Amino acid sequence: NGDDVTILTSSTSSDSERNDWSRKNEINIHEISLKSDRGRNFLFRISTILRYSYRLLRTLIFEKHDVVITTSYPPVLSTTIVRLLKPLRGYQYVYYLQDIFPELLLEQRGLKKLLGGILKRIDRENVNQSIAVITLSDAMKQTLERRGCNQGNIFIIQNYTIEQPHAVKQKPVPERPSLIFAGNMGSLQNIKHCLLASQLAFTTVPHDFVLVGDGNEQQKLKQFVKDNDLSHVQFHNKVSRDAALDLMTKANVGVVAAKPGLFEIAYPSKLLSYLFAGIPALVFTDSYDEIAAKLHQFRLGVTASPADPQEAANSIVRILKDIQESRYFSELIQKNGIQLFSKDRYFSSYHVIANKVKQSLTVPNELHERSDCV
Repeated sequence: NGDDVTILTSSTSSDSERNDWSRKNEINIHEISLKSDRGRNFLFRISTILRYSYRLLRTLIFEKHDVVITTSYPPVLSTTIVRLLKPLRGYQYVYYLQDIFPELLLEQRGLKKLLGGILKRIDRENVNQSIAVITLSDAMKQTLERRGCNQGNIFIIQNYTIEQPHAVKQKPVPERPSLIFAGNMGSLQNIKHCLLASQLAFTTVPHDFVLVGDGNEQQKLKQFVKDNDLSHVQFHNKVSRDAALDLMTKANVGVVAAKPGLFEIAYPSKLLSYLFAGIPALVFTDSYDEIAAKLHQFRLGVTASPADPQEAANSIVRILKDIQESRYFSELIQKNGIQLFSKDRYFSSYHVIANKVKQSLTVPNELHERSDCV
């Protein structure tokens, strides 16, 4: 829309494609060469966060911007830097909150209660002093509201998937249906619980369970499968996005694994990938939330208990029997998934918020025609 845009980001394998895109759209990109910190030790993660934060600090100090859009990473720190420099540099900022990290870190890293309380108080200020907060679900918005955050500036926009959907065809009824989990195998994913439920369900409906990806729990899960002789479970190491999509397309049900309460602080983006592959989802959630409502309304899958293995097993049996009785239709699942999580739908909502932000900028009127964003 004629704005000057600067993006601060780390380098990835898609640099050439991204650079072509930035040149075409006249977007200035500041790249930092950082390796992924997934599965790395504490010191590596800290060094990555500090390097990114230093570059962010330099960009904010030495470049003039009207609006800064900050995200959930580095957790809390990047947005705190942006907030503290706001009065000195005279910009407004938008907080794009895709993961609510203080609560997430309490679950994942075992931070002490005192530190968790401090992080939440800091992040509450980050939310309250932003011109707008974008988060992914009503459940996540409610988490922020429970903190005492300002309700008036919190907006909900669900992500869209970057995968390009390929036409899917209805699969023949499988003699032995299959589940697939594709993603990070961490403690928050609660995959051991999924395996226990699958083991219980196997006696009623024999099936395969394919786990694709890596993570700090992968070796423990492999040992658990070996110790319990779960011969129907297979592991694939991390593969390319296209290869993962191909594996999803060949499966019958996509598993969205999660610990109880996880969707109050994060949104299961993997759900989008399964729907675009034309397969129904088995979502482990402990409440009848908006995810469950969409699954039910649009015949996109079922929910399962993230706490009770037998109840979860019953859900697995139900969805696998539905597969065997041809009660799910790949083309319809993909069509509904595209309608619910399309790029056009996302940007339609995003532009509404962007216009609200632009109208409220405290800059001279002539600058509303061309503002600078980072």
